[in-house]
Amino acid sequence: MKILRSRSLSRFCFSALILYPFLSISSPARADWSSTHSTQLILGVDAANGVAVAGSRNFAISGSGLMAANLNQPGSTFSPSTATVHKATADGAIFSLQMNYQSEDTRIATDVDNGILPAYSDVTLNTDGTAGLLSGTISSPTKGAATAGGPGTQATLTQSNVFSVF
Repeated sequence: MKILRSRSLSRFCFSALILYPFLSISSPARADWSSTHSTQLILGVDAANGVAVAGSRNFAISGSGLMAANLNQPGSTFSPSTATVHKATADGAIFSLQMNYQSEDTRIATDVDNGILPAYSDVTLNTDGTAGLLSGTISSPTKGAATAGGPGTQATLTQSNVFSVF
């Protein structure tokens, strides 16, 4: 019986035997890493604020079945202080009349802290916040605490821990 050998297989086996000791040596494990820790504490108490809108003078008149001098003429003006006579278009005729008037608000200086508020048509007022028990501490880069306060306060504690391995 004759055994056939391939030259390429023999070379591969020989190369593997020579390189095996070098390939089997393990290198030490190595990893670089970094970490970042941060803590932020924000405490806030709202200030008083508000909006006061002074109304302007408005006047509107509408109706039907009435006669009035110069109301329908282009460029005509009419105000509540103008004396105008309104009368039905005919004796016994049905008519309607609607008049609306809003006087102008007198503008005054407003001082919320001293209680000086305007008597305007539209006033919105938000009082200032009360600190109460509002507090917070940061004892280390990874430890913090926040305690709620009274109305109109905010306490925000933000902590961040970032670990990177490369």
